[in-house]
Amino acid sequence: MASERGCQILSQLERLSTVTKKQHRRIDFSATLGDYFLAEA
Repeated sequence: MASERGCQILSQLERLSTVTKKQHRRIDFSATLGDYFLAEA
């Protein structure tokens, strides 16, 4: 992730994995909508 906030989130997720000794599922999403016509359907 290129943003400072993205780096913070990745760091926190890595720390969580270390503490819990589990690999957590990561789901990426974007708030950007490219095709407004598809959203209307």
